[in-house]
Amino acid sequence: MTDAVIKISDEFSGAGGGDNCDLIIYGEYYAAVFDGASALGVSDLAPAEFVRMFASNFAAEFEKTHDLCSAINSAANIVSAASVQGGESGMSPSAAAVFVSVGGRSVRIAAFGDCTALVIGEDGTERIHKTDVDALDDEVLERVKNIRAQTGYDVADIVSSDEIKAMLIANRRKMNAIGGYRVLSAGMPPVTQDDIIVRPLDGVKKIVLFSDGFDAAEDRLAAGEPFCEVYKKLRADEDNDAKLNNRPRFKKSDDATALSFEIVSR
Repeated sequence: MTDAVIKISDEFSGAGGGDNCDLIIYGEYYAAVFDGASALGVSDLAPAEFVRMFASNFAAEFEKTHDLCSAINSAANIVSAASVQGGESGMSPSAAAVFVSVGGRSVRIAAFGDCTALVIGEDGTERIHKTDVDALDDEVLERVKNIRAQTGYDVADIVSSDEIKAMLIANRRKMNAIGGYRVLSAGMPPVTQDDIIVRPLDGVKKIVLFSDGFDAAEDRLAAGEPFCEVYKKLRADEDNDAKLNNRPRFKKSDDATALSFEIVSR
């Protein structure tokens, strides 16, 4: 495979409610999925706008350099300058993301926040996913479950309580902080080659990227079911669990985005 390029096999992005702050971008040699989050405080950028700005600057830089690190860092510097925080208590918009680039006989992957890459090969599937956000979320969900066990309240009511909201805000303040988690946002430490996962192209059959809105349907995405059908089933299941008791979570539905592609010879 001398000149390997990306060939898209399926893509889908559906809102969980309100504006969809997820985004898919791709070219011949790169692909990425973004999951935007709003600012806490005053910001000049809405989360969807933040994601679009980051994505467009990443794509422009990558087309020039074909280097994942420099493209991510260049985009981060530009959006950092445009993200105005609301005083000492404010935080700029942010985004989880997963990036893939192809060059030579290798594929390079960088994941931030809670987006996921599945590298599906002849010998099985490798799941590339950072767990730092999951660990923080799991602590809050454990508290939610304890409250439900003690009170019998519905999860939907518990997650809207002042206590749980305060825990979630406290976790947000850990983004790009020591002991916290790393996401695309103002103050993000520069990405280095140590942050890039490199895998040989030989044996890779397919790669699937997705945002956390599809976490509950990961197996179906990996199995190659049409993403639009997976989305419909996911939303039906969520509608049937409107009180969030069957699958405890922080809101009924989240933006759900997935991209599937092969890497082929030109």
